[in-house]
Amino acid sequence: MPKVGMRKVREDALIAAVINVIHEKSFDGTTLRAIAKEAGISPGLAHHYFPSKEKLLEAAIRSLLELLRTEVVAATKGIQDPDERLRALISANFSEKVVQPKVVSAWLVFYVQARKYEGTNRLIRLYHRRLASNFTYICRAWTSDRKLAKRQGEAVAALIDGLWLRYGLNNQPILTENVAGEVEYFVRAMLNR
Repeated sequence: MPKVGMRKVREDALIAAVINVIHEKSFDGTTLRAIAKEAGISPGLAHHYFPSKEKLLEAAIRSLLELLRTEVVAATKGIQDPDERLRALISANFSEKVVQPKVVSAWLVFYVQARKYEGTNRLIRLYHRRLASNFTYICRAWTSDRKLAKRQGEAVAALIDGLWLRYGLNNQPILTENVAGEVEYFVRAMLNR
């Protein structure tokens, strides 16, 4: 009889392993067997929890989306001032936990796989909507034009994605202070603030 809670422990181990393997070897260049080995779990057991590496990838995306959500909620909790909330939201999107090299590698793979797999694509679309919505909410503090605020929020979200891709593809570390400053400068220029 399996120990209570082992399912979560094993699933978390497999999710951590796929993120490590993506960073070291890429996603296409590995198998569920190799990921299971990295996690210290038998391939059969890995298959029991995730029938394919694509399903494991979806679980990894959910895990990193939850990490990002947790960072955003913690950074913005109780902040009402739009200027402070803007800085906090930008910083949360580039926090130390979020910009680890292996996490950045995983996000790059997620984008590529989103073209192939509907489940991955759906999760990336969800992330885009959430990111744009967070910034739209802030932009609405500075304009009564809801359509303009929505366009502005989407522009900030696109900038953040673009910076992630630029740094990730160049294998450069993301320096939170520098990147946050770039995003804040863009937002203030866009809003004439």
